[in-house]
Amino acid sequence: MMKKAISLTYPRSIYADDLFSRAVADYRDICCVKVSLNDASTVCTFSDSVVDLELTAKEFSNYLIELALSRSE
Repeated sequence: MMKKAISLTYPRSIYADDLFSRAVADYRDICCVKVSLNDASTVCTFSDSVVDLELTAKEFSNYLIELALSRSE
């Protein structure tokens, strides 16, 4: 059975909050991403993906890394 949603947690000490706004906007045609913040982390919940949900969540994580690295250059 396919998963309906996947949640991944990212440490806020590594990933700036505004990276998520950009990544979610860029992924809007691929899947639904809901973002929730707590003191130490950002939780992204992925659903309604046009491709494999697990792959989409992993690619989103890779995209966040690319955004963070491009900002530091």
